Amino acid sequence: MSHDPIDYLVERNAGGLDVRNLSKIFKDTTNCYKILFFKAMLDLSQGQPAQELSISLASIADAMIFHAWYPLKYFRLSLGSQDRLGKIVDELSSSTESSKLNPQQLKSHIATSTTTQQRNELLRYVPFRLLTPFFADELQGLPDHQKNDAIAELSSELMCSEKPPVYAVNQLTGEIIIHEKWVSFLNENYLILDGWCNYYWAMFLQSRNPSVPAVINKLTKPEARSSLSFQRQVWRTYLESRVIPCVYTSNPISVDDFSLDHIIPWSFVCHDYLWNLVPTPKSANSSKGTKLPSQGQIQTISGIQFHFLEEVNKNFPRVQKKRVFEEFMNELKLDERELLNWKRFKSSYEDSLGALKDVARHNGF
Repeated sequence: MSHDPIDYLVERNAGGLDVRNLSKIFKDTTNCYKILFFKAMLDLSQGQPAQELSISLASIADAMIFHAWYPLKYFRLSLGSQDRLGKIVDELSSSTESSKLNPQQLKSHIATSTTTQQRNELLRYVPFRLLTPFFADELQGLPDHQKNDAIAELSSELMCSEKPPVYAVNQLTGEIIIHEKWVSFLNENYLILDGWCNYYWAMFLQSRNPSVPAVINKLTKPEARSSLSFQRQVWRTYLESRVIPCVYTSNPISVDDFSLDHIIPWSFVCHDYLWNLVPTPKSANSSKGTKLPSQGQIQTISGIQFHFLEEVNKNFPRVQKKRVFEEFMNELKLDERELLNWKRFKSSYEDSLGALKDVARHNGF
């Protein structure tokens, strides 16, 4: 049984449309343009009435840039050294403090700042080549330089056929025209198709960033971060009975004025496990931002974490201890006895955090 979500739609054969050829549009993708073009088209057609729909290619190019923006700029993923979309995102981000823009402001910035040349670079092939599975027989043996025009002509001719392609390309007006049956199909199956796109988008990003964790969580900017309520609770209990210096500033940490710093930035690890959290004064956490710790700081943190675990083991309730120890044991591959052995813990912790730091640095942190 196939696990590709679109196969469910193929089996349903919804509306007599050629969903089987639609399911082939992401096969043999060498870059992300097909994935992001379809994702942009899907979003721009969402909620539209069930009638023929025209969408400008310029608006699709802008949406492609928007969908690539957060993975590249917020999470610092890469599309590959030769990818033009990544360079366009870099060019557009250099003219604004994009980290301060909300999604709607970012869309406006992209729409007003992207040049015609940049859009044309993204749209040179993808509006045509995305439709290749619908015209596989007709295109067989045709020289590559003739395929764009051939696909544009075929897509227009077959819009009135029994099984039309998803859209026709109008090169004169710079638009795609989505067939009314496909508009209905895209809307009725939006969640399945969006999940399908995200699956291929995540797989592509993972292939270009093989050492980066949690890529599936880096497709969009998160709407909200965890409150860290449990993590703050256990560290507060620990700090109530002792004063420890901040690993970054050496200033004493007050139980009434502390925050939890993600040692390796959250935007790289995308989780809140205790082994990657250390208490700091709020001001120190703000100034550190997404900087990586030095090797000396990692060594200091390993000592703080070990003493924290000793205290949890001795004095914390069983339920809290179980959760805290499981998080460390899962990451460090140590059992409970080994976790409380200073030499074993120090070696494993510093190796694990150091390796993660190296990967994060390689990805621009």
